[in-house]
Parts: sequence; structure tokens; C-alpha cells
Amino acid sequence: MVGDVGAFDEGTHAYTWRPDDSHGKLPKLDDRPLSAAEDISGHYAVGFSDLDVENGSLVLWNLEKNTVEVLPSQLKSTHAVNSSGHAAAGTQEGKAALVRNGEVTELPTLGGDSATAYTLSEQDVAAGQSDDEAGNGHAVVWNGC
Repeated sequence: MVGDVGAFDEGTHAYTWRPDDSHGKLPKLDDRPLSAAEDISGHYAVGFSDLDVENGSLVLWNLEKNTVEVLPSQLKSTHAVNSSGHAAAGTQEGKAALVRNGEVTELPTLGGDSATAYTLSEQDVAAGQSDDEAGNGHAVVWNGC
């Protein structure tokens, strides 16, 4: 499991709890005061590392190497990661995206202006929500991402 520990006004640390009862803080990006992990799979976790609520970065942790790296700045959110370190994300423009090895692949919508990918399988099949041309939201699955 992942999440964060601490108090928002005093600083938070991304944190992991493992099945063997071990647990611990994840490395921070440049000692930024706020960080939290959103999802974990295998040796990878995704989340954010912020200076404050307005200035932050989305990040990918490699738990095996105890490292953290910044994800591309065109992303607004990350929701899921698989054991290959690929992430389901949302862009600043409101589009769903898949991030692999630092490269962002924007996923198509159902004709509307926005979409979000919430889950990601080991085979890079993403699922989430997309608006159609009329602005109605629909559950979607992206295959062959």
C-alpha cells in the first residue's frame, strides 16, 4: 500500500507499507515539503512531490532502487502504475494519457474534449472515462496503447 504520512501544514512524506510488515518513507524530490504516493505495482509507485499546493511535480518512484524521477510537465495527474513503471495519467489539457519511459502518449476521446485514465493493466490496457461530442461521460477501455 502507498499513501502519505504527516500533516499538510507541517509537511508530508510519501509512504509505503509492504506485505512483510516493513514500511517506510519514499525519497523526496529535492527535499520538497509535500509528497504523497497514489498507486503502487511491483517496484513502482506514482504520486506527487510539491513545494506548495501551487508548485509541484508528478513523480515515479522506483522502490527497488529507492529513486524518484519527475514525470513530464504536460501531465496534470497520475492515477495508476503497472509493474513495468508505465503510468495512467491526465494531461494539462484534460486528455487521458499513458506514460512509458518518460514518453507521453495521449489517448483518444469519444469525440469530446476530455478523458481520464484511472487504471492500467500489466498489458498497458487503460480504463477510465471519456466525454462524447455532446459532453456526456462514458466508461471506456483503451486497448493497444
